[in-house]
Amino acid sequence: MKDLANCTIESARAALAAGETTAANLTAAFLTRIEKLDRKGPALNSVRQTNPEAPAIAAKLDASARKTPRPLEGIPVLLKDNIATGDKQCTTAGSLALEDAEDLEGFDRLA
Repeated sequence: MKDLANCTIESARAALAAGETTAANLTAAFLTRIEKLDRKGPALNSVRQTNPEAPAIAAKLDASARKTPRPLEGIPVLLKDNIATGDKQCTTAGSLALEDAEDLEGFDRLA
């Protein structure tokens, strides 16, 4: 996608459907944008962590494209870090005290 700053879910879905981009390309572009604006440049420090599995998840979605994709399939999303995602993304609730915390044992039984 050319205009990430104004990208909407609708425009990203249209680009994916038209074959103009892939989930992997979208994910890479947004990770690059986060790096450019959040870590370097103005150093906004608004994104605590990106999912280390995001590129692999996107590539897997590209490889298993459905005829009728789910509404957010292939669309990168940025979640507040108090939402558990079921992968290697840490859930810190914004607290430095929980930065290296592992998921609670047995958490899946609570859900």
